[in-house]
Amino acid sequence: MNELIHTLTQTWGPTSYEEGIRGVITRELNSLHMDCRVDALGNLIYCIPASGKPKLLVSAHMDQIGYHHHARRQGWLPSFRRGRWA
Repeated sequence: MNELIHTLTQTWGPTSYEEGIRGVITRELNSLHMDCRVDALGNLIYCIPASGKPKLLVSAHMDQIGYHHHARRQGWLPSFRRGRWA
């Protein structure tokens, strides 16, 4: 479990560039043999067949806030946004 958490937190995936983290999640969940699709916005959607009620939706972000820091000689640290945000 610790290795999975490390992989999930260290995989590149700022907003609009989630391909890497999407691949990690897909590889981990493939063994469960669930129906999976990726929608037009890049969201992973897994469906577990179940009869009856209640139904459950689990939703989570797979992107991360992407900033790039570069220290300047003058001693200040500007931040540059990476990824596209709406």
